[in-house]
Amino acid sequence: MSNNDFKSGDIAIWNSHDDSWFTKGEKYILREVRLDGTVSVYDNEGDLCDRLLCEFVPVTQAYGPIQTETRRVLKPGVYGIVSVKEVYPFHDGKFTLAIQPCAPNAEELESAAMVLSQLAEFLREEGK
Repeated sequence: MSNNDFKSGDIAIWNSHDDSWFTKGEKYILREVRLDGTVSVYDNEGDLCDRLLCEFVPVTQAYGPIQTETRRVLKPGVYGIVSVKEVYPFHDGKFTLAIQPCAPNAEELESAAMVLSQLAEFLREEGK
């Protein structure tokens, strides 16, 4: 998969060095993929920042000799203004979420809508 094959909303793995914002081997949602080879992505702190697309690899090209990603899992964390607060593994995958109290701009609302849509899709797939 070349950098041109990435699209906004894809999940990719950070394949560069660990730093304060990104962890090698962790998955991140690519918010906006640009033609100039940069990508807008939420970091570990939930802040939107720009990075070079070449620092990410597709999930299917993860490091290691054998990797199979066959199911989607719910990961708690901060995704823009939406926080997935807890995942209850022993209660049928139920979770709580919160939307950060703020005066959001259009981009933040679009991002929140994308995250909420992904959560709804996940629940539908899980039959919940």
